[in-house]
Amino acid sequence: MGLGFAGIELVRGADVILVQEGFLQEDQMRRCTLSALLDSGATMLAISGFVRQQLALRKLNDIGAEFVDSSSVSEGTPHSRIKTGVAGRDSN
Repeated sequence: MGLGFAGIELVRGADVILVQEGFLQEDQMRRCTLSALLDSGATMLAISGFVRQQLALRKLNDIGAEFVDSSSVSEGTPHSRIKTGVAGRDSN
């Protein structure tokens, strides 16, 4: 497992479906490109409130998270699906 920084692109998952179904033009998809710390062992992605607003994501449910130092957060906020890409490659 390793850590590294990379430019990533996040795209609102619902917009991807709307483009595929012909209801939205590709240039109208909500997307965000940013530099992020990547952890090859991570199973989830944490985003800021600013990114959530920019992608117009809605809250689906709450979960808890535990950190390496054993501290925890009792309420996380996973949101609607997003499509991710690193170095020009889709990751899902």
